[in-house]
Amino acid sequence: MCKSLLNSIFILFFLSIVSCQDDNKNQQIDSTNAINNLKHTLSIDIEYISNKDDVLRMIFNKTLFKEQLIDLTINKHIISKSKLQKLSFQMPIKGRPKSISIGLGNEEEKEIVLKKVKLNFDQNTFVINQKDIIKYFTLNKYVSFDKTTHTLKTKRINNLHSPVITFKPIVKKHTYR
Repeated sequence: MCKSLLNSIFILFFLSIVSCQDDNKNQQIDSTNAINNLKHTLSIDIEYISNKDDVLRMIFNKTLFKEQLIDLTINKHIISKSKLQKLSFQMPIKGRPKSISIGLGNEEEKEIVLKKVKLNFDQNTFVINQKDIIKYFTLNKYVSFDKTTHTLKTKRINNLHSPVITFKPIVKKHTYR
C-alpha cells in the first residue's frame, strides 16, 4: 500500500511539472505575439561620444504592456571612442510611458556628449540637439552639464554612482502628438 501511494504521488508530481512547463511555453508565445501585435513603436536614437566603456540603460517607467503597467529597461553597451557613435533603442508600446530615463552607466565616472537624441513615434519625430540637453532633460544629482562643451559629466557622491537623465514632460508632448 505504501509503495502504491508513493507511485501515485510520483505520478501526480510528474504530471504537475509537465503541465506547468506547457503553461510556461504558452505564456512565452503569448508574450511574443503581444509584442508583435502592438502597432506603435517608440524608437530613440542617440548619437554620442563617451570617454569610458559602460552600459546605457533606457528606462520606460509605467508602460502599458498586456493591460498591466510595468517598468521596462533596455541595456546597451557603449564603447569609449573619440568619434561619434550611434545607439538605437526600440520599444513596442501600447499607450505612453509615464516617464523615460537614460541611465548613464554605473561603473565609472565618465564624460558623455550627446550630439543628438531623436525620438520617433508613429509619424512623429522629435530631435534634441546637444545644446538643448538642459532644456529637455532633468539631471539627477550624479550628473552635471557643462554648457560650454555640451558635456554630461557623471560623478560619485558618498561612493555611490547612479547617473540618470530623464526626459522632461515637454518631450512627450512633442513626441506623442
